[in-house]
Amino acid sequence: MKRFLVALLALSTLALAGCSTSVHLVPGSVVTIAESATMISLNPDVVTTASAQHLADEIANLTTEGFYSMDRSGQLKANTGFGNVKVNSNDPLTVTYEIALGRKWSDGQPIDSADLALSLMAATDLGGAHFYSRRAGNGLQYATVKTVGLRSLTLTFSKPVADWQTALTAAIPAHVVAAAAFNGLSASAGKASVISALQGHDATKLAALAAAYRSVYDTRGPGFNKSAFVSNGAYAIASVVSNQEVSLHAQTKYQGDFAPVTSTVNVRLFSDSMQALSEMNSGKVDIIGATESGLLKYSDLIGMVQSLSGTTKANTSMRNGVTADMVLFNFGPGSAFADSAYGSKKTAAATLRQAFMNLVPKARIVQNASSSTKVNASDSFIYPSNSDYYEASVGYNGSDGYLLQDVQKASTLVTESGVRAPIDVRVVFDSTNPRSVAEFKAISLRAASAGFNLIDSASNTPSQALVAGKFDLFIGPRQLVGVAGASPSSLINDKNTRYGDALVTSLLNDYASASKPLDQAKILEKIDARLYASGYGVPLFQVPNLIIYLAKFGSLQVSPFGDSATWGYWTWSVSVN
Repeated sequence: MKRFLVALLALSTLALAGCSTSVHLVPGSVVTIAESATMISLNPDVVTTASAQHLADEIANLTTEGFYSMDRSGQLKANTGFGNVKVNSNDPLTVTYEIALGRKWSDGQPIDSADLALSLMAATDLGGAHFYSRRAGNGLQYATVKTVGLRSLTLTFSKPVADWQTALTAAIPAHVVAAAAFNGLSASAGKASVISALQGHDATKLAALAAAYRSVYDTRGPGFNKSAFVSNGAYAIASVVSNQEVSLHAQTKYQGDFAPVTSTVNVRLFSDSMQALSEMNSGKVDIIGATESGLLKYSDLIGMVQSLSGTTKANTSMRNGVTADMVLFNFGPGSAFADSAYGSKKTAAATLRQAFMNLVPKARIVQNASSSTKVNASDSFIYPSNSDYYEASVGYNGSDGYLLQDVQKASTLVTESGVRAPIDVRVVFDSTNPRSVAEFKAISLRAASAGFNLIDSASNTPSQALVAGKFDLFIGPRQLVGVAGASPSSLINDKNTRYGDALVTSLLNDYASASKPLDQAKILEKIDARLYASGYGVPLFQVPNLIIYLAKFGSLQVSPFGDSATWGYWTWSVSVN
């Protein structure tokens, strides 16, 4: 699941509370999952590449839980067995996050306010410390600590925030990070040090904690230590072979609604899904989180699955995910599409963005993508096509003006901008993603005719260029923010696009204070329209996800968006061979 169930929930997955593992567990049972991913760090909050983040998210699904989970329909459900999130006041917004009494890490240490404090520090880069959390920019940036309890934090927000329920997690153990930061400090002393750093904004301690937060779960360096991987979920990590395999054992003392059935889960890494399918054919793999790569399409994999027989007969499940391939502009300094790029020509960049949006051959891109695997065109930055609010938003947002390529209009707008053509455009995309490669080629065909000189800046690690801001245009997958657990506020001041808009900011404030789903949807419709009007980019199509699993599992419950091979582990039909 490259995106996790939904962006933030990668860190606070599955509601687990209420029943004993021993009722369900099949002793000696083993399930092996194949992933085409890379291993960098098993802290999903700091991984910067999509492939490595996918793996970290999958491991987090098995080993961590939080205040909220996602049900089979993709809706958030409160995990009261883990803790509670309570609004104390709406003006100002004051929220208490409290861990349930008795919740412990797999090493026996209690989950408490120190773990919540570390989560807050990471998301806000408290005191200027560089945690590089993927949650940076969420609602916690407007939070201040009102009180610190033994198992709770109470935060006051200076403005309404939409993601107050899911912004704070307790997925990374503070005592482990503190021990790495402060030369083996004991658990109790480490927790105290974390709270002290939070309350005192101690720059030295915060910097040390940030460095440890980034490095303690890094599987590549000399500091890698398996003993650091403690769990608060159904499974705990038993062994790690860097860039090859993670083996996990069920927590025998775990109590929860989604108790593990399988004693051991092995997550093995493969160079591509064809190699993984070969291992499934020989009985060494049970479930595959399939990915397209190079010339290998989902249709090829499905054809291969259909040829399997006997004990290796397998089923497939393909679903539209929560991400869409998009063309997005860089609004940051140095970009050809930044509003600050052309001095006194105040509207030049906005005109160029509209020109490029008309250049994108969206209909042809969607048609070509559908030639091997059926995809759904995405005409919204907010909603997936199966959302109840999708049609209303698409009918309002102005997307109908960018369904077909109009090179002449693009050329006219370039002329009207007053910027001398050709305009160099550095295009960043993932060189290993066949969809992105094809999309770049399709856009390139007529770019020169419209006055743009596209510079291929593809990389197998495009995130580095995005973070550095050394690009003008990005082509690739981005999460749709109108799904449970996602944060619409991530649109503003995104570290990749650097997008900022006063109207969108105002609408997000309205969204955060709206309590009824229909009222929220109407506000998100306005945001969707503003994104088009201000030239945010062009959404292309929803990215499908494919799960392959042996028929012996029966009717396997696949994650709501098909983006996880580990989701539903509590439903697996397993036996001892």
